[in-house]
Amino acid sequence: MKRLLFLLAAFAPVLALCDAPSDPAAAFRILLRANSDTIVSLPLHRPALVEASLQTRTGNQLELSDDIPALPVEGAYLLVMSGSLEGAVLPVTALVSRTLTVTPGTYDLSTLHTESADGLAEGAIVAVIPYWTLDTVFPAGAGVQASTDPLTIKTQVLMFNDSVVGINRSASAVYFYYAGDGYYSAGWYCQGDFSATRGTTRLPPNHYFMVRHPVGSNTELILTGSVQLSGQRIPVGPFSPAAPRTTSFPSLFRCPSPSMLPASMPPTRSLPLPTSSP
Repeated sequence: MKRLLFLLAAFAPVLALCDAPSDPAAAFRILLRANSDTIVSLPLHRPALVEASLQTRTGNQLELSDDIPALPVEGAYLLVMSGSLEGAVLPVTALVSRTLTVTPGTYDLSTLHTESADGLAEGAIVAVIPYWTLDTVFPAGAGVQASTDPLTIKTQVLMFNDSVVGINRSASAVYFYYAGDGYYSAGWYCQGDFSATRGTTRLPPNHYFMVRHPVGSNTELILTGSVQLSGQRIPVGPFSPAAPRTTSFPSLFRCPSPSMLPASMPPTRSLPLPTSSP
C-alpha cells in the first residue's frame, strides 16, 4: 500500500477582508487516493467562539475582556494570538462566565501580558476555538467510503499518540464511518467498539492523522475554515527519551488585497513517499 503525503500549502483563500471582525475564511481539497495511506494535517481552524484580550490571570485561570459562549460538546482550546506565547495552543478544561481554566503544558503562563497588570490594550489577544472533530471534518461520512459491514471496514482514520517515543509508530486508535443498519446508527465508530458513535472525537490542531483507503476508488476531502493569522507553534514529536519540543513560526498569512485572491481553487498536489508499507 503506497503512502502519500499531501502538501497542504496549496489551499486558496476565498475571503480576505482586513476590516472583518473574524479571521479570513479559506478552503482546501485533498484527494484521498485508493489503496493508499494519506497523511493529513489541517491548516485551517474552525470559526472562533470569541476573540478578546486577556484581562487577568490567576494561575491557569484566564479572564477575558468579552463574554464567552457556551463551549460545544467536543470542547475548545485557547489560541494565543499575540505576545510572548503567540501561537500557543492551550486546552480549555472549564468555563465560568468570562474566565477559562486551561492546561498550560510546558508553557509559562506568567509571561502572558494582561490589561490589569500591563495597562489598557496591553493584554495578549487570544481566541477560543472549537476543536475539529470527525463529524465536522467528514460530516455524515463525506469524503470517505462508508462501511456497510462491521467485519469489512473500508476507509479508516488512524490517530497517533504524540507522547510515544520512536518512529513508525502504531496507531493509538482507528475510526471508521458505518453506514448504519437496523441495529447500529450511522456514524463514526472506533474499531472494535460499537457501544457508541465517536463523531465528537477531537482532531487537535498542529497534529496529523492518516486516512487509509483499502478500496479501489478515490475520494475527496473538501474543508472550509478560518485562516490562522497569528504565528504558530508546532510540536516536534520525541524520537528519543528527550522531552518533546515545540517549534515557533511567524505568521504565514497576511491579509491580501483582492487582486491577490485566485479566481479558482487549485487542487492540492500529492507526492509519493520514498518508503512503502505492505
